[in-house]
Amino acid sequence: LVKRKFYNPQRDSTDPNKPDLTKAWAYYEHVTLARRFVTDQTAENTFERAEPGETADTELFSWWKTPESALNEWGVGVGAYFSSVRIMSLILLVAGLISLPNVLYYRSEAYNGPGGQSNLGFLLQGTTICTNREWVECQEGCERSSYRIGSSQDRWAEGLDGTTYVQRTLCVGAEMAQGMWNYGALLFMTMSVILLSWYQRKREIRFDEDKSTSTDYSIKICNPPPDAYDPDKWRDFFEQFSEKQVTVVTVAVNNEDLLFALVMRRIFRNKLRQLLPQGTDLDNAAEVSREVDAHIVLRESRERGCFEKLFACLVVPILRLPPFHMFHDAETLLSKIDHWTKKAKELQKNHYDVTNVFVTFETEEGQRSALAALRVGALDLARQNTSAMAPTALFQGRVLKVVVPAEPNAIRWQQMTISTARKYLQRLVTFVITLGLIGLSGFVINRARTLNSLFFSICVSTFNFIIPFVIKLLLLLERHSNEGSRQKSMYMKITLFRWSNSAILTKLITPFMNTLGDDRLDLIKSINGVLIAEMVVSPLLRLCDMMGLFRKHVMAPRAPTQELMNLNFTGTIYNLAERFTDFTKVIFLILFYSALNPNAWFIGFATLIIQYYTDKFCLMRLWTSSAYIGNELAVFNRRYFLSGALLAFAIVSSYAYAEFPYDNLCDANDGSGGEGFGRSAVPVQFWNGTVGEIDVPGTHSPAIFCQQNYIKLPGFDFPALPSAQNKSSGEWMSDSQALLVTIFGWTSLAA
Repeated sequence: LVKRKFYNPQRDSTDPNKPDLTKAWAYYEHVTLARRFVTDQTAENTFERAEPGETADTELFSWWKTPESALNEWGVGVGAYFSSVRIMSLILLVAGLISLPNVLYYRSEAYNGPGGQSNLGFLLQGTTICTNREWVECQEGCERSSYRIGSSQDRWAEGLDGTTYVQRTLCVGAEMAQGMWNYGALLFMTMSVILLSWYQRKREIRFDEDKSTSTDYSIKICNPPPDAYDPDKWRDFFEQFSEKQVTVVTVAVNNEDLLFALVMRRIFRNKLRQLLPQGTDLDNAAEVSREVDAHIVLRESRERGCFEKLFACLVVPILRLPPFHMFHDAETLLSKIDHWTKKAKELQKNHYDVTNVFVTFETEEGQRSALAALRVGALDLARQNTSAMAPTALFQGRVLKVVVPAEPNAIRWQQMTISTARKYLQRLVTFVITLGLIGLSGFVINRARTLNSLFFSICVSTFNFIIPFVIKLLLLLERHSNEGSRQKSMYMKITLFRWSNSAILTKLITPFMNTLGDDRLDLIKSINGVLIAEMVVSPLLRLCDMMGLFRKHVMAPRAPTQELMNLNFTGTIYNLAERFTDFTKVIFLILFYSALNPNAWFIGFATLIIQYYTDKFCLMRLWTSSAYIGNELAVFNRRYFLSGALLAFAIVSSYAYAEFPYDNLCDANDGSGGEGFGRSAVPVQFWNGTVGEIDVPGTHSPAIFCQQNYIKLPGFDFPALPSAQNKSSGEWMSDSQALLVTIFGWTSLAA
């Protein structure tokens, strides 16, 4: 393609300084992508990662052969993520094998009558979808409006004499024989998550010990005196806790506005430098003005293609806005540089207070000694109780709050200072906006379900794919002192959206009586489509790397300089929080529906295996390097979200079994049978107005409407227990089902 004019417009240029795509691809391989030293290999089979642009003998990490132990080169958090995905995939496989008797039962004739589920697609066989129904007379409460959506329309009819007939579900799928296999999977998952947490803690400690960073030698003082600017005083104070010297002291002040102005000035200067000839002195106003005028003349004389004109009209105006600041003209950049230069000079005149101090010791023992000596209770710290500390541990009469800092490249220096009230107000606003996005998503996917089940599944996966970009924009409204805090906030919001979008919203927008149907709008078929989409569509979207392809194959060949061309080969930015949410989303979706769809265990196993290798490939071939993040996200994920998913597993399963068979029908005559009610070729009018005939075998009792949906019963029924039937107009549970519901109900309460 490099030889094609349409792909490489600069192919025939005679300019000796024209950019070279070959050099840009070399930059991509040797600077952007991670490489390892060929010969240096540790005893534990972990590979040492080379610095970008390393001239020694290096090669790209193999996305297939690189051992998991080597992933600590990207950070403890990255290693914990891949380890969690791999181990959890095996856990899901074992849980699926535990539930295999349920899969075999649900696809058999014993559950679904003659032929079993042979009329269903392969991945739907083994779910609780039930097509084994029988027409019965409904003597009370079966209103036409209750059967208005999806396959439930086919299960209501009215005789010429005004008698109402409905289809009764004959499948028996919530007895002890089925539920206890799922209960075994619940116990296994609970024990596995406990063991996984223990293993991950040990692994994170080992990863951290294998790779020493400045955090292992440093402390952060969060409440220094506002006027303690002198680093020598801090050095002298902390050297009493270490046999060796204090190496570095960094005093941070609340000059975020000044830093922002300097950063913006540097950004625009760098962009201008990329447009002007190499060697232009940006501090020489006359030279810059002359080169800018020459650049404008050259730009106006250059012939632009149709695609470039269309891009300039439709896309460029958007990308010029904050926070993108892309494609500015040279004269605009010059104006912005002047603006931010004046702004920085004004801000330099302000007085700034000390807000944080970072102290780095020469040894790890120095750090640990300082942390131990300055440890103090929260109440004593808040009250500044100097009597609680040794006199030598007080700095200028102040009790210090000392913590282990984040990694230097994870500290957000422009957002170090913010009041607690403002911080939580910002997060409340973004949380409310996230809830609004969930509501919008629910409306869209509800409309998508009415059109096509495939379209519905694609919409769910597409929303899950694009929501991280929206959340990143929302996070511009929040301030975080380090990248770990920002990632946790992002993780919480994306997880909330994806859990709701993939599992909860689908359950809420599906009519109750459409739970076990085989129509495209029915619950299990919709969820199965979502599971397949998550297994196939989401990994494909990551592998396609649309923005990366656009930058490398459209923008790069049209870049005017080699530096600008190289910048289009800097790789795609990834967020560890987003990857963890993709992982927990799959887990939550499977646990949420495992009682009704035991096939989900095996689909989840395949999804996580694909996710593991897809993300490993992207990490080593597509994604750029990011800030070194510790185990904050991994701990947050284990402590709250995996525990929450297990809790949802117990609660949702208890209600899933309690509401079975989802037809809102109970016996009208205490189950004494339907003798005397059997009829053949009964002329009826169906829900949609068509006329036909039905057979009423009379093998089962006439029915009455009884509300099986616990949400619609009076009061709040938690846990799900058989006693809730007393609030309905009849009983639908067998003794075995009632015992099963009791076990799951009390377990969900205990959880």
